[in-house]
Order: sequence, then C-alpha cells, then structure tokens
Amino acid sequence: MDLVIWVLFKRLKTDEHRPQHILCHGVTQTFDQNRHEQHDQWTIPGFATTCRNEYVDELKGLAWVGLLELLGGHGQMIMTSMLLNCSLYRPLNGCVGNLYQLSGKVFRMNTRNSRSNAR
Repeated sequence: MDLVIWVLFKRLKTDEHRPQHILCHGVTQTFDQNRHEQHDQWTIPGFATTCRNEYVDELKGLAWVGLLELLGGHGQMIMTSMLLNCSLYRPLNGCVGNLYQLSGKVFRMNTRNSRSNAR
C-alpha cells in the first residue's frame, strides 16, 4: 500500500495539490522525512496522515491478504497495478445491486443529469 500511495503522489502534475484518489484521503506530504503522526497507517518518508483512511484499512484486511496469496508470485505486482490504474468495488453488505468503492479516482454520479437523460 505504501508504494501505491507514493506513486500516486509522484504522478501529480505541478498544479495539483493531492491525487484525486480514494487511497490518498487524509494523506499529506511533509518536508520532515521523520514526521509520523500517532494514527499514521504507513511509514512512507515525507508523508503523514491527518486521519485514518477506511479504504486503506479495508485493503490491508485479511480478505485482500488472502487474495494476494491466491494470485501467487506476481500477486503484489498485480494488486499494485490494479490499485494504481483501476477502481475497485465490493458489494455493499445487505444491499443487492449496490457497490462500495474501495480504490480509484473519486466517483461521483451526477444524479441530475442521469435523471434527465432517462426521460
């Protein structure tokens, strides 16, 4: 996960403040390479968290660790590529047809346009 966050920040254009990616919520770049907050979820030099990131927590959970094992020797490379280049979703508990976004650029559906286009 640390590598993914680091790469997302390194991909930033000079006029951008922070990656528009769910995994970067609450992450800031610091100039103090040794600064880490008490609630930091990772220890990337030059980065700190301002709050916990529930998406990072979930992707570090047992289900995802098990998926890495199932993918075998290239599992880390496959997951890193997916986290950097795709949006990942899982079913929302108890809600048929609804999904919970775990990774990727922030997705916001414009309900006003989708309703007017449906007419």
